[in-house]
Amino acid sequence: MRHSLLLVLLLLAASTMAQTSVSSESQAVKISSLNTPFAVQAQFSGKFRVYSSGIALEFEKSRITISENCPYKGRRLITTLRVGLATRTEKGWEIVNSAPAIAIQRVVKANDSIDLGELKFLIPLTEHLELSDHWFVVQIDETSLDGDDLENADGVSFAHSDRKIFTRLLY
Repeated sequence: MRHSLLLVLLLLAASTMAQTSVSSESQAVKISSLNTPFAVQAQFSGKFRVYSSGIALEFEKSRITISENCPYKGRRLITTLRVGLATRTEKGWEIVNSAPAIAIQRVVKANDSIDLGELKFLIPLTEHLELSDHWFVVQIDETSLDGDDLENADGVSFAHSDRKIFTRLLY
């Protein structure tokens, strides 16, 4: 009887531990769009940990920069930032899971940078998602504030991690 109770308690503890964390420790992550054609470029560095229900992502450094080499030289309102998981499609890639967007609401112009500091996200995971087919993507939403064509003023820029980031996880 005592051994049966001990076995049940050990199985419950092992089950709880397995549900809590899928990766054994936090993994480093770098996400960048520096030196890309995007006018709004970003660089993020931090760590992440995979759990059965989601991915906890903590950026220790977060910086958005407006390139001086873009045709539009007016002011931009950086509206929101969203982090999610991307996967390949027939037409390229798409974001399939994402954390809730955070509001930035900062005005910048060419050659300006915004230091966002530490940011934390929780990306939900669906039950049958194969992580090795995914990577991190940061979506930066913006609105152009100057110029004649303000009807087409909303834009989006992206930064992404290494596309094989989840294949190097140690389980």
